[in-house]
Amino acid sequence: MITFKTPMDLKAGDVLAAHPVDGTQGRWRVVGPAVHCGDVAEIPYAASGGDCAWLVAGAHQKLSVITTPRQDVIAGLRALADFLEENPFVPVEREQEVVYFASRGRGTADAVREVDRVAGLLGVTPGRRAQSHVASRRFHGVQYDAVAFHAYPKEAA
Repeated sequence: MITFKTPMDLKAGDVLAAHPVDGTQGRWRVVGPAVHCGDVAEIPYAASGGDCAWLVAGAHQKLSVITTPRQDVIAGLRALADFLEENPFVPVEREQEVVYFASRGRGTADAVREVDRVAGLLGVTPGRRAQSHVASRRFHGVQYDAVAFHAYPKEAA
């Protein structure tokens, strides 16, 4: 996916899809914040051989940036947090939940292994919730869950 950012909105890890001056298609990985110099900005990027080089762009020029779905979700969460902070009268629930469905596209055993893997990344022990295998971690009022549905057979009544 392509989004557009000004040089001052770039951050390390962003990947430019086109050269800011001549529009040549390519991939330039940003390695640090842009330096604003009047009407231009200098953008540090990873050059061949691991060296750092600089691209020059207009300070307010819209640059095409390649994003991944993961980056889009993280940017969306940050934008939502900023919006809610700036608009204190917009109501929110006390508790929010972000769910990763490990079962999507996987068999039960693979989904359980995926939840166990995510539990390790979260630093938690996975457990059972109803018929599901779940790893959860709370970040203040927001909970992240990795879930493998139907990992446990329904108990006889």
